[in-house]
Amino acid sequence: MQNKNSSIVVGRLGDAFGLRGWLHLISFTDPAENIFHYSNWAVIVDQKPQHITVLQHQVHGNHFVVQLKEVADRDHALLLKHHDISVERDVLPTLSHNQYYWADLIGLEVQNTQGKQLGVIDSLFETGANDVMVVQGEQEILIPYLPSVIQKVDLAKKIMIVNWEKPS
Repeated sequence: MQNKNSSIVVGRLGDAFGLRGWLHLISFTDPAENIFHYSNWAVIVDQKPQHITVLQHQVHGNHFVVQLKEVADRDHALLLKHHDISVERDVLPTLSHNQYYWADLIGLEVQNTQGKQLGVIDSLFETGANDVMVVQGEQEILIPYLPSVIQKVDLAKKIMIVNWEKPS
């Protein structure tokens, strides 16, 4: 679980787009365009946060392309390829009861309602129908993130209880 004062990843820069320093952008926010509500973007370059500013953005297929103030050409854009974009946690909206940022769920121990340990949440992904948790234990388990499955989340104790059978 990340520290409450830490930054949280909201997107990822992709490949360069054109010759003038534009980059592809994948947003992890929901809806995707909410990423542009946050102005204090940072990327980690040489193990140090570097703040970046969006000058322009456009929809490009199922994602976006962005022009950054700090990037003048394709060569510079390529240096930022595959860098995560983060913002400070305190600029994100406060979530209502039983809502969580994915970053807070990663690393939680998962147990089923019978008390059997299933593993630790390694990642989450969207399927269109619902989100899915990737739980790493004795074997990898994919568990749907649904109200009927998630029984309890305790961030303080770093545990999630799920209505899910341990695979045999």
